Amino acid sequence: VERARWDRARVAEAMRPLQALATVSPGAQVTDALRLMSRENVNQLPGLENGHLDGIITRGHVLQLIQTRAELNL
Repeated sequence: VERARWDRARVAEAMRPLQALATVSPGAQVTDALRLMSRENVNQLPGLENGHLDGIITRGHVLQLIQTRAELNL
């Protein structure tokens, strides 16, 4: 959305259709999700199962998991 139109733009104009997004299934490996985020140059991925949004995984979630595992020596 052009900056000059920010004050009157609707959410739909800034959204991407779900079909245009890279997605993962909730059962996917975290490392696969991280690779996909890197390949697609995105910071988050919707988790879809049977066409329904189950949640969103972010790079921050992955880094937090890695840090927690390192602190627990897992």
